[in-house]
Amino acid sequence: MHNASKLGFSSRQPGDGPIFVMNVPLGERLPEPELTHAKSVTLRKGDERVLVRALQRQPDGSFIGEIHGFEPSVDIQFEELHVGDQIAFDEAHIFGADD
Repeated sequence: MHNASKLGFSSRQPGDGPIFVMNVPLGERLPEPELTHAKSVTLRKGDERVLVRALQRQPDGSFIGEIHGFEPSVDIQFEELHVGDQIAFDEAHIFGADD
């Protein structure tokens, strides 16, 4: 399993939250976004976005998930990371979340 902190992934600035993308029907109230309900999150390593799904929140507040893609590259590998690998990361590593 990879570790985002040890691999030098970027972290958000203190006070900045991740960008949430949600599908909300017209006329309904916007729900309070929660990372525990996200289907996928975006992490950053340099200029590459690392897409992670199957999130599991750990008792210490960190997350574990499965890498399912890279952007802007479309390869199944980026540096030492491969699609299907597991990665541990902190909330500060999350730049975007999809509901």
